[in-house]
Formats: sequence, structure tokens, C-alpha cells
Amino acid sequence: MANIRNKSALNRHGKSTAVIETKMIENLVSAEERLQIAEVDGIPVSFIFVMKEGSMQLDEYGTSEGKTWLYTGPTSLFMYEKTDVEKRLLQWLIQYAREMGISSLIRFIRPPDQHMRTLLESEGFGEVQRYYHMQLEMTEPPVTPRMLPDGLELVDYRGEEDLDMVWSVLEAAFDYKEKDDAYKDIKHLFGSLESAYMPICVEKSSQNPIGTIVAAEMKTVKGTTGVVATFGVIPSFQGKGIGSLLMEWALNYFWQSGARTVELSVRVKNRQALRIYERFGFQIIPNRTIIVLVKDL
Repeated sequence: MANIRNKSALNRHGKSTAVIETKMIENLVSAEERLQIAEVDGIPVSFIFVMKEGSMQLDEYGTSEGKTWLYTGPTSLFMYEKTDVEKRLLQWLIQYAREMGISSLIRFIRPPDQHMRTLLESEGFGEVQRYYHMQLEMTEPPVTPRMLPDGLELVDYRGEEDLDMVWSVLEAAFDYKEKDDAYKDIKHLFGSLESAYMPICVEKSSQNPIGTIVAAEMKTVKGTTGVVATFGVIPSFQGKGIGSLLMEWALNYFWQSGARTVELSVRVKNRQALRIYERFGFQIIPNRTIIVLVKDL
């Protein structure tokens, strides 16, 4: 565990000058995680948490090629919210990320958080993407999945031996650059690959994968909720109803596992996926829209 400390004079509320100290704590639960804390007189008042380090070019986020940090914060005590403490903490994160060879910082916010957007834009962050959060309430069993077209079959995820098949579909459908990052996304959502539901649609003759859906049920205070992380179909089979068939299978899986609510996120510009989700009854939850802001370093 490493600490990196900085001190600075800070005019807070325009009344008095306090001494603020920051420290970066590395290697928390994983080697990727970092916690940057701002202290005043030895008392923690604000923090930024680096959740994930990536090594791919995130085309959909518009980031430059190289290492990226996905982080959250600053999160502050009430009396230090919307003060220069948060601005200084963000500036120190930017400086430290540059020293560590990070190419881009990524931050997710929701539309109501105008203060955070203003803070990020003042330091050079820009919006690159928006995601709708969509939700489906199932009050009755979903339709029985249709039969797959001739020549195709559905293979249930069996373990590590099937991951290359899942990867090949995601790579073709979404232009992932690093296999490890795709797996990390799944592990981050579901805790382990084995807890995910990942049926793979393949050609019977060649066993070549053509489509997959990545989903799992989550336990919440309101009961079991189904979460669809992603689904994709390779370009040569798109527009043939394979995606809808995969969604039918997933909804039936959720119903049988006890989930009555299903949630997912979709890019605002992905009109084709939006039409599929709306056809199944998913509705946009406006106050849970996600805005992606990025700063290239």
C-alpha cells in the first residue's frame, strides 16, 4: 500500500485559509483500485475512488489509445460539498494520473448532477456518450421462446471453455480491443463469470458462434432483479431476429429464477437496440440516464 501526499493552502468559503492534505492509497481490494483522500487538519473530508483500470481503446467513449481510469467522486462531507476542496482533489487526480502514464479519465454522472458536470468541464472533461437506463416489469410469464432458424442451436455457457466463443461475438459486434477487458466488465457486474447467464447461438455444422447475451439475476432489497449487461450478434447475422430470440430466452430464464424486474442500459444513439427493447416492453427511466464524460491526458 502506497501513500502519495500533497499539501496546499486553500481559501474555503472565501473566509479563511485552511491547509488541505491529499494522499493516494493504492492496492486496495485489487491492484487496480486507488483511493485519493483530502484531509483538513487530519480529518478526511472528501475522496475520489478509482474503480477500474483499462488497457483498451474505448471507441464508444472516444478515448485515446492507452490506459484509462474509471473513477467516481469527489464525494465530500456536507460542509465541504461544492467547495474548492473538490476542485483541488480532482486536479491532484489528473496530475497523478499523468504521472502514472494514464491516457484518459472516465467519469459517469446523471443529468441532475449539474454541479459535478460543471466541475468536470472546468477541468477539460467533455461528454462523449449517453446511456438510457431501461426497466421491464413482468406481471405475467414472458412468451415462450421461438424455435431457432434451421441450422442454428443454442449452447448454454458451461465455463471457461466457452469464454472464447463469447469473446468472438463481442469482438465482432462491439469492436472490443482487449479480451481481458471484456471479461473484467462481466466479472465487475456479476462477481464471477460462473454466475452469469451467457447462452451462445452457434451454427450447428461449424459450431461457429453468431450471437450471445450476457445476463444474471441480482439480489436486492426488493427481491430478485434480472440484469442484461450486453448482447450482440455478428454483423453477417444481424437483422435476422437472432437478437430478439436471445432476449426471449433471457426473459424466460429470469422469470424461472424468480426475477420480475429486468434492467439494462443502452446507448442513446443505438436506435436499433432501443426498438428491440421497447418492443419487449422496456421503458426508459429518465432520472437514471448515464452521461459519460472523458478527459484525455
